[in-house]
Amino acid sequence: MCDEQGCKICARIKRKIRTPDVEVDGYNLREEVLRWQDLPVPNPFDNDHYLPANEARVYIDTKGVSLEALKQFIPTSKGDSEEQKAVRYSKTLDKGHSFAASKLRATVPCDSCGAVRCIFSDNDVDTKKGPSTIIFERLVRNLENGYICGNPINEDGGLFVKRQIRCGDFIESQYYNPSSGVKGGRIVTKDICAICYETEEIVQIDEIRKKRDVGGKNPLLICRHCFNKNFEIPCSGGRVNVKQKEAQAKTTKRKCLDKHTESGRRKGRKQG
Repeated sequence: MCDEQGCKICARIKRKIRTPDVEVDGYNLREEVLRWQDLPVPNPFDNDHYLPANEARVYIDTKGVSLEALKQFIPTSKGDSEEQKAVRYSKTLDKGHSFAASKLRATVPCDSCGAVRCIFSDNDVDTKKGPSTIIFERLVRNLENGYICGNPINEDGGLFVKRQIRCGDFIESQYYNPSSGVKGGRIVTKDICAICYETEEIVQIDEIRKKRDVGGKNPLLICRHCFNKNFEIPCSGGRVNVKQKEAQAKTTKRKCLDKHTESGRRKGRKQG
């Protein structure tokens, strides 16, 4: 990006405005923009309350509190009977549908979290058993007025969404283009990070499998930022590749051994 306002060249090659990768007051500006909102932290001096957002940020940074540790502070929904009922009910609504990648007909962004969600139908649009073009286009227009993850849509004509999905959940695995190719009326989708929903600097599957141990599963695409932060790689629910699982386990073990060996060498040099 040339940083010139209204540059027609950048617009023509579809380059978007990006936050500069620079340090400001001790913080990386790009990482600050991409940083997730900090989870609540209990007040150490008042167990009935949480720290204010600005104090929580300082506490997390100074104490080096991990995301997994922060999750422990979140109140569980197990004691919320209404939330439990809502989750169970949404799962029952999904039981009658088949969520397959080949049945993806359209996508819709969530107005709350920004995630792209999938719209399915068992049969292709404008076929004998599928939704008509009129019904499909009407639904797309209606969704332009707003959509939130898990909300119902008008299922006339056989179009449906996954009701149990919630804001902040990973991008659905069915969103990504199948390796076998696009067929049966399935749409082509743009690569997107399954974690933060970024569309640029996407790490490809081969690199993820080579550098991260995903247990032989099929990893979903993530961006370079999430990859470098060592976030857990979301995977599809497909069959585990045993050969890849064994190879990744060997690579992980070798890296651990190399790390311990190098640590021992450094320790020996210091003692010497």
